[in-house]
Amino acid sequence: MKRNYGSLIRFSRWDGTQKPPLDADRILKALSEDLLEFGDLQQAMRYLMQRGLDTADGGYIKGLRDLIRQLKEQRRQRLERYDLGTVMQDIRRQLQEILAMERQTIAEWIARKEGAAPDTEASENFAGQVLSDIGAKSKAFIDQLPEDPAGQVKAL
Repeated sequence: MKRNYGSLIRFSRWDGTQKPPLDADRILKALSEDLLEFGDLQQAMRYLMQRGLDTADGGYIKGLRDLIRQLKEQRRQRLERYDLGTVMQDIRRQLQEILAMERQTIAEWIARKEGAAPDTEASENFAGQVLSDIGAKSKAFIDQLPEDPAGQVKAL
């Protein structure tokens, strides 16, 4: 089976209006200046690739230095956008708030037993005793939590 690929590729006749992306004279001029300065063709070509080149139409072809600078800027922007330090600070702050609420509730449970009147019913005294015991164990557990947020989350 014969395939015809000629219809997929289109060529046009050179009419002089097409602009090649690079001007050979500009490239050779830049290379010759660098060659005279460095005395080494490879060094001159390397330097041209690093610094870039002005085009005839007033544009600029970026060199490796420009591309590296652009990549560093993009990296900095992404690091600022996805800053893990602020995420960890938020987690630490939320953990502190939760632990403060827990400590307050535990203190209320323990105070409930201490503030129970002697003439209250036995079932209320028993409930106060149970809450007080649970509160004491919970207080001991919270006091033993690690300092870092990751350790606290893991322990909880």
